[in-house]
Amino acid sequence: MAKLNDERGNSFHAGKSFDSASASSRELGDLEGVLSYADQGMFPSDLSSLNRTDRFWKLNKAATLFIKGDVPDTAFNTLVRAAKHVEKEKPDAAVQFYQKEK
Repeated sequence: MAKLNDERGNSFHAGKSFDSASASSRELGDLEGVLSYADQGMFPSDLSSLNRTDRFWKLNKAATLFIKGDVPDTAFNTLVRAAKHVEKEKPDAAVQFYQKEK
């Protein structure tokens, strides 16, 4: 759904799809999902086997799509929610999210 929305020029709704997935991950206690869907995709070394389009979708998640959709305040809120949720168990990831907010 996110890919389709972005292809149609609606990056905001594409970002909302990933943000909803991040929220679902929070409810399930899936910290990796929270991080992944909010903003952090795969590590660059994991991308070598993927084509260009797949690389884009692995790296550009909710916050990036919100910025692309010209709603940086929503991107900020997405990063804050994700960082707050994972700060105790994954402090390094939370720090990265807080640094992106600047």
